[in-house]
Amino acid sequence: MMKKLFVAVPLIIIAAFSIVSCNQSTTPADGYNFGNPSFEKSKVEVVFVTYKTQVEFIEAAKKRGVASLELQAFTELRDPFSQCTIHVMDPRVKYQPEFIGHELAHCFYGQWHTNNSERQ
Repeated sequence: MMKKLFVAVPLIIIAAFSIVSCNQSTTPADGYNFGNPSFEKSKVEVVFVTYKTQVEFIEAAKKRGVASLELQAFTELRDPFSQCTIHVMDPRVKYQPEFIGHELAHCFYGQWHTNNSERQ
């Protein structure tokens, strides 16, 4: 009977650590909360553009009228919002999955930031 107890205890400890590791933070990784979307689509053609350098990325943003010192990624939406282009740093250079997901949400929901006057 002692043998079974030693097998069961490690499994309980592993299960406890697994449950703790699944804990989600209430603050999103990108710092935004999801607000009222400006539109909703279920099908969108997504074009993914990556950049090897920050200089190249910032230049591309400026050419498209996007200017921000804190810019990490941006999205271009074409009316009637059936095509979306996401611009990010190449993940092999700077891996930022939270920004890729953030921009993808813009493709399907348009402008959804909770306070659009403070954060774009």
